[in-house]
Amino acid sequence: MSPYKLITGTDKNIASFEEQISAALLDGYDLANDLVAQIKTNPNGTTETLLFQSLICDEALEYEEEDEEDEEEDEDEEEVDELEEEESELS
Repeated sequence: MSPYKLITGTDKNIASFEEQISAALLDGYDLANDLVAQIKTNPNGTTETLLFQSLICDEALEYEEEDEEDEEEDEDEEEVDELEEEESELS
């Protein structure tokens, strides 16, 4: 699960857009910011409203941070092992 999600849609498919947001909320995401709406003019002169909603999942962020901490610990252990090997070679 990604910690961030951006759901996009248009005023022509608003029901689908709302369904995607509802599903994401049920999956554990929270709204991250306000809804963004931008008017787009098509080449044929018609307009449509583009919709953007950002979401964030705190659980996924915590999981990602734990993974980064584990990687740092593994790197530290590797450095200690290398130092111990060098010391044993010198003695």
